[in-house]
Amino acid sequence: MRIDMERKVLLAIELMQRPSGASIAELMRHLECSRKTVYQVLGEMEERNIPLYDSKDTRGNTSSKRWSIREDWLSPRPLILEPNEQVILNLALRRFRFFESASTRKALREIADRISESFSGNRKRDFITTYSSLKRAKSYEHKRDVVDVLFTCVEKKKRARITYTAAQTGATKTYEIDPYTIVDYDNALYAIAGIPSHDGDIRVLAVERISAIETAGLPRFTVPEGYDPETYLSDSFGIIVEESVQVRALFAPGSALYATERVWGKNQESVQNEDGSVLVSFSASGLVELTRWALSWGGNVKILEPPELVEAVAKEVHRASALYPLLF
Repeated sequence: MRIDMERKVLLAIELMQRPSGASIAELMRHLECSRKTVYQVLGEMEERNIPLYDSKDTRGNTSSKRWSIREDWLSPRPLILEPNEQVILNLALRRFRFFESASTRKALREIADRISESFSGNRKRDFITTYSSLKRAKSYEHKRDVVDVLFTCVEKKKRARITYTAAQTGATKTYEIDPYTIVDYDNALYAIAGIPSHDGDIRVLAVERISAIETAGLPRFTVPEGYDPETYLSDSFGIIVEESVQVRALFAPGSALYATERVWGKNQESVQNEDGSVLVSFSASGLVELTRWALSWGGNVKILEPPELVEAVAKEVHRASALYPLLF
């Protein structure tokens, strides 16, 4: 599993950079794996051109060895970054959150802190005020095995069999997928995948709702020619991909400024009315997400088009009004 291998490589580097290096037995104990897996880790390190060497283990059996990393490779290397590059790298490191308790998270935060410390005076104060909020960010520690397999499938182009629960119906089914891309959107992870049983139809699957995954006995797949995740998601309002619609929304004067400060979809246009209200139009797909967006404005917006969005919002408003009857 790819992410699990990354952890083992990082831990092996930490153990092998000690003056005494590490024996196979020590690597097995600290990495919590078999001898075979340890040699797979060593092979992975060699593929990454990490210069390993072995020496006789004078503290162990006469036939045993200790593995170390060449000292010159471990020497710190100067890395010169422009201030804007440092800010971008720091924000990217602090957004790494696949596993809340992963050891890599701690290491990345330490790197980000070191970048922060490289600033001085006003530059340091300005830098620290650049903050990437992960409020309500979801931890996927409980889905570690699922995410590991998904990443491996994406990298190796390996088909998988998943057990998945649909959000709308609550029905749970088992079927095969070809995972093309892992997407981190709105503090949640999704997989863009082809469905072989539906002629390769592409769908977006929430990782949280994948309860089981396996790859045994399944073939590799080929990513469709011309597939690009950014292009695939470009018309969606959020993460749901459907046929794009033209949205026209009339915002009340008190919300007009905020409404025009954001980009809600493609080909967005705003028209200011004399009373201070604003008519915003754009194209996007994803009726469910558009409905939630419209409802979030309460009485500060009136949806004019498309008809299906008007109907969906009206139904939800009617349902909500039944929960909160007015008292006179």
